[in-house]
Amino acid sequence: MRIRWGSVGYWGGAVAVMAALVLVVKYHPKRPEAVTAVKPIPVRTILVVAEPVREMRRLPGRVVPSREARLATQLPGRIDRLLVREGDAVEADTVLLHIDETGWSNALHRATVEARDADRELQRLTSLSTSGAVSERDQDQARLRAELAQVALVQARFELDRSMVRSPFAGVINARWIEVGEYAREGDPAFHLVVNDPIKVLVDVPERDIAAVRKDDRIPLRVGVLADARFEGRVVFVSPAADAGSHAFRVELVVDNPDNRLRPGMIATVELLRQEMPDARLAPLEAVLPLAGEHVVYVVQENRAVRRRVELGVLLDTRVVIERGLEPGDRLVIEGQRSLEDGVPVDVMDDDPPVERSE
Repeated sequence: MRIRWGSVGYWGGAVAVMAALVLVVKYHPKRPEAVTAVKPIPVRTILVVAEPVREMRRLPGRVVPSREARLATQLPGRIDRLLVREGDAVEADTVLLHIDETGWSNALHRATVEARDADRELQRLTSLSTSGAVSERDQDQARLRAELAQVALVQARFELDRSMVRSPFAGVINARWIEVGEYAREGDPAFHLVVNDPIKVLVDVPERDIAAVRKDDRIPLRVGVLADARFEGRVVFVSPAADAGSHAFRVELVVDNPDNRLRPGMIATVELLRQEMPDARLAPLEAVLPLAGEHVVYVVQENRAVRRRVELGVLLDTRVVIERGLEPGDRLVIEGQRSLEDGVPVDVMDDDPPVERSE
């Protein structure tokens, strides 16, 4: 048998080379992997402090006269004289118009004559009764006639007075619906009389806020067209029952209005004080983030972002009261919070350095 040494030498050499490569790969040291550093996220913060807060409830109100009356004619007839115009200020019991009183004056004159004649006849019969020349029955009839004549005289004076329209109280003529020469029927509208100083503001207060309103309370208010003016109303009436439809309670405020800046028909904003919080913790709305049905904020501790779950309270314009989750001294992130995760490093870009709260 012949052995081919050339073939055996070839395969033996190949095996030796492969074994050497395995040893090189197995024992060659690995290069260290590069560690990627987390870059701090720039943020801005504010210091949380406890501060007094007044929760206000703003409600729309209607400005109305504090007193008003629609005056009408009391007797039919032609308008003879008009003594006031729209805008005139009048005192109580001022005569505003006359209806042609000729017929009423004649009736009064006739009643006056009749009453005088009946009184004279009664006196004559009374003087004759002492001598027995007049019966008791004649005296009784004369006395009855005199009494009826007096009643007719009072009625005639009353009817003549009704030919005039008088102001029931001091105020301003807001409207006049009648002119000289017109024939007025009984009950035709003639004037609208209003009192604007003081003036009233009516406001409907919801059920949940009515406990904050009491009679004689002083309540601030504003009127949109008088943006720079501040007013204060005194509560004079609180409805004892809510409206069946709106479930709101009607509240009336009286406001001093000496310069007549407030006018009926204006819309006012009434500011009710619902509660006072002496040490509230506030956060800007943009600092609060929704997360899985909750609300969270980020605070800075040791240059890292710390997520806090918070409970929100009253909304105050662009800020919100934090009931739980923040304490005075916390550094609250107000810019850059949307890029944060719990525990990531941050770079505080405030003008003043972060103040760490001592535990």
